[in-house]
Amino acid sequence: MLTRRAAHSGARLATALLLVLVGLMGAAGSARADVTPCANSSVCVGAGSPGSPGSGGGTQGGGSGGGSGGGGSCYYNNQPEPCYVAGIGTFDPDDGCYYTTMQPQPPAGDPLWQGHQPGDGAVYVRTCALNGGGGTVSLWLAAAPPAAAPVTPAQLAQQALKKIKIINAQPETAPGGGKPGLVNTPVMLWLQPFDGNPADGYPYAPPSAPAQATASVPGLSVTAKVWSTKVTWNMGDGTSVVCPDAGTPYAGTLVNGCTHTYSTANNAYAVNAAVSWTVTWSGGGQTGAFNLDDMPSKGITLTVDEIQVLN
Repeated sequence: MLTRRAAHSGARLATALLLVLVGLMGAAGSARADVTPCANSSVCVGAGSPGSPGSGGGTQGGGSGGGSGGGGSCYYNNQPEPCYVAGIGTFDPDDGCYYTTMQPQPPAGDPLWQGHQPGDGAVYVRTCALNGGGGTVSLWLAAAPPAAAPVTPAQLAQQALKKIKIINAQPETAPGGGKPGLVNTPVMLWLQPFDGNPADGYPYAPPSAPAQATASVPGLSVTAKVWSTKVTWNMGDGTSVVCPDAGTPYAGTLVNGCTHTYSTANNAYAVNAAVSWTVTWSGGGQTGAFNLDDMPSKGITLTVDEIQVLN
């Protein structure tokens, strides 16, 4: 007759496998070709041929099944996780844990059934990644959690885009900076340029020099590029100016380009801009493109005076 000790053997086996896999990762070195890094995960997966869910976590009463590796990659808390790990089960992105049916199932009357009978659901072994809380437990479930679908290139493009820091631009005008503009005289408009440090963020990126980043999971890598397509200025007088680029910074001489001419004096024109962005991505034999919401700039106040005529 199966004892309570035997009923927990599946959980201990999963835990032992977990420790072996983590140990392999720690031994890395020459073994790195056989074991992939796990980032912030307590579950490692061999880099050999992908495993298959088989009946490991998808149907009650099934075995662990599968091969030695992981089938595809899923995401939990913005961390990639293998969608399937042989001997541990299939991944549930809702809680960051893996599920597989306990083998063999506990006998009728075992406390693990929580008052249910064999055939009414099943007892599962749940192993959680570190970012899902960690640990391995046995529990009864009416049905296995649905297996997670592997991350798609389009989803991975979103992960790549998150690596690119887009910030609120600082608008500038000339005249400006405490110096008033004049009625019927053009005011130059531009955005403070990118300082060259991606960590500080991009207030604007020209099409000729897009910001870009790459996100990868085992077997798939996607690169996203983002650039600005236009700048829409709200001039505070009820009008807007659409410019094709970030404008030309004032260098001692007023130049044509992105400008606006006020027809009425005011000591508190509220000026701001909205930068439009577009994204293209490629990877896994696929490509895509989409627009981001416009990024509003910081605001400034501009004074415009009447031209004084002396007799």
